[in-house]
Amino acid sequence: MNYQEAKKILELGETYTDDDLKKNYKRLAMKYHPDRTTGSHDQFIKVQSAYEILSKKSPSQHGGDIMIEKILKSFVFNVPQFKRQTPGKRKVSITDREYFSRSQVKKDCNCPKGLCLNCAGCGFNINTFPPSVCMGCVGDGYLTVCNCFENVNPVDFDITISNNDKYFFQNSKAHCKFPISLKESLVGFEKIFKDPFDVDHPVTVKQIVRSGDGYSIKINDIELILVFDVKCPKRLPNEVIQAITHFTF
Repeated sequence: MNYQEAKKILELGETYTDDDLKKNYKRLAMKYHPDRTTGSHDQFIKVQSAYEILSKKSPSQHGGDIMIEKILKSFVFNVPQFKRQTPGKRKVSITDREYFSRSQVKKDCNCPKGLCLNCAGCGFNINTFPPSVCMGCVGDGYLTVCNCFENVNPVDFDITISNNDKYFFQNSKAHCKFPISLKESLVGFEKIFKDPFDVDHPVTVKQIVRSGDGYSIKINDIELILVFDVKCPKRLPNEVIQAITHFTF
């Protein structure tokens, strides 16, 4: 940037006084400050550079640095105030095969950006002259939280199996609804559960079970709880009603 370009940026004529220089600098610096005008940080830097060039040529350079310091102190940084929140559960939707094969699945992070602590969100390092772009956030004022899934427990995830609504998670363990008939719940049964990889798992029950009772199996060393879902008929046949009336349960 040369002398003529600096005068044009600070909107100065061919002749100007020290007061004109300081007045225009203060007006334009406050106009283009990123806290006041979004997307103006490039123009703000140009104003800073232009003043630095012209102040060196000014006959009354003494006190220029003090003037800049006063201007910077007069800025009111609009730093957003965030309330400390309890980390919520992270929602993750995967397929049954992804879960039981222990696949590493990339999911988009929807965590909010964190305030840059190097510049308190203003995007500039005001401890330098002229103020330089903050190297911590590169002028953005915020930092994306990239490691949001580190150091968390499985219970911190809200996992859903997207391709099968029979699966659900409770106490960080996978469960699957397993329908059985009323007869099977009363007299026991031997059935087959087919996992997502088409592998058969025998399910043998020799006692009375109710809806909500569980049966544990392993799929690739990952525990799955089969939750019995007893399908009761709306009405029993008359001969069945007559037969069970003679029994005491």
